[in-house]
Amino acid sequence: MMKSFYLIIVMVWVFFSCTREENLSTLSGTWKLTAYQQIETGAIDTEPSNLERSIEIQFSDNGSTGTISGHTVTNQISGKYALQAGNQINVESFGGTKVAEPAWGNRFWTAIYQAGIYQVNSTKLVITNKLHTEKMIFQRK
Repeated sequence: MMKSFYLIIVMVWVFFSCTREENLSTLSGTWKLTAYQQIETGAIDTEPSNLERSIEIQFSDNGSTGTISGHTVTNQISGKYALQAGNQINVESFGGTKVAEPAWGNRFWTAIYQAGIYQVNSTKLVITNKLHTEKMIFQRK
């Protein structure tokens, strides 16, 4: 009787562990860039209040490969990415118009090319660059 109880507990734990991992294996959704964080100092740069529009990105993937679309402050963007073991992201292509982009938008162009590791949950996406010096912080739209 006691063995059955422990077996059930283990099975429930495994089920929820696997389910949680599945939910974290995709970046799919629309995300608003809200801040950059310097890893060494912890300093956070939030979105400037004087922007006409926020950076909003739509990630769409099958847990392995995906596409990026959306807009920066002033321009439309698109691209492709791959998700790999260890929550690694590799931006394979990225581009779009790049006209009159303010500093906040220019910073994103640089940061997305350097994307290395991601952490995601139902409301937040954090992408750390390959040098482990800076994070981009997004909120789900």
